[in-house]
Amino acid sequence: MKSDVNGDGKADLPARSAAGGLYLHEGTGKGASETFATAVKIGTGRAGYHTIV
Repeated sequence: MKSDVNGDGKADLPARSAAGGLYLHEGTGKGASETFATAVKIGTGRAGYHTIV
């Protein structure tokens, strides 16, 4: 599944930490060595959720 959250044409990876933080790993388009940039926290309070849709 491809997910372009920020609209730049590269696949991004949203993720949730065990503590409930919501993070976005933006796709770099650089290939396997640097597929995603450093995660940026984009939300909190998601500890009760198990799936990101």
